[in-house]
Amino acid sequence: TLVGSVDASERDGFELAVSGSLVFFCTQTTCDIFDVSTPTAPALASTIVGGARGVAPVGPRLYTVTNGSNLRVYDIRNPVSPALVTSMSFEAHDVHFTAAGDLVAIGTSGLYTLDLTHPNSPAVIGHDPDITGDRIREGDGILYANNPLRALDLQDPTNPTAGDAVGTGARAGSLPEGPDFAVADGLAYFGELHLPYLDVSPLTSVPVASATQATGTNGHELIDMAVALDRARTLIASNGYFFDV
Repeated sequence: TLVGSVDASERDGFELAVSGSLVFFCTQTTCDIFDVSTPTAPALASTIVGGARGVAPVGPRLYTVTNGSNLRVYDIRNPVSPALVTSMSFEAHDVHFTAAGDLVAIGTSGLYTLDLTHPNSPAVIGHDPDITGDRIREGDGILYANNPLRALDLQDPTNPTAGDAVGTGARAGSLPEGPDFAVADGLAYFGELHLPYLDVSPLTSVPVASATQATGTNGHELIDMAVALDRARTLIASNGYFFDV
């Protein structure tokens, strides 16, 4: 059910992230911060000049990765006026702050875990070059990476591991391959045509061989969209739509 929207007709969204009543929406050139304390009437709080492919809000800071080349840290204590704290060279497509308190990043050069003892200067403490992907998402207490979709294990942050890819051996044509996804209650929602969703409830531990191929759609016209879930279980898409799932 669509509950609210903003005009995103001039935006080509890479990434969405939610922290409390704030939504961070990044494109190739900008990162917009929206106040969604009233989901039916989201409002733009500010715009950061400089795009991002991945974003991770962590308390008063926002971590972004920019097209596989830089990791940036912003002070967002005042979301109306965010400030760049530092920028460092770093190859990643996405960055994510886990419920367990780990900052993780993923890209073509592998999966990284980063230490935030000094929040303004993240330090790599773990790396597996064989775990590659485009996005990292968390749902139902499980961490996932996509392309290919699989569960991640960060029990030892210095030695990250992953389960087998979902649908291994029969992936072509069987799994949604949208650029982004969000997970809740055993379902992974993908930001592509008709908002398809996949039953990933068997992914309760790693390693795992496959997930149930029970895929459905919500009938909404989303093509190559970023998606995210807020605490009220509202699915937010980068075309400016807000769905009750």
